[in-house]
Amino acid sequence: MVDNSTIKTESYISVSNPILWSPETPELYILRIIITDKSGNVIDESYSETGFNDISKSGNQIFQSGRQIALNGINYYEDMPGFASALRYEEVEKILLV
Repeated sequence: MVDNSTIKTESYISVSNPILWSPETPELYILRIIITDKSGNVIDESYSETGFNDISKSGNQIFQSGRQIALNGINYYEDMPGFASALRYEEVEKILLV
């Protein structure tokens, strides 16, 4: 019989001197997660790619891994009376070109 109870756990790791990710050097690390039972038998195993970054802000400047960067884009929430969040492309275009 399988016990279908939920167990929540947290683990923390420390990575000494990782190569920081950037658009010019997109260094990725492979994270391997293994779940075992009390006897050490592998129940599940997963791999994930991840990068390490250091984002900071000073005044109105943003830095990624010590280098100043510019963020370009908009914050747009699609909502209009009569349409709610189901706007047609033409309606969005009218709003953004104002």
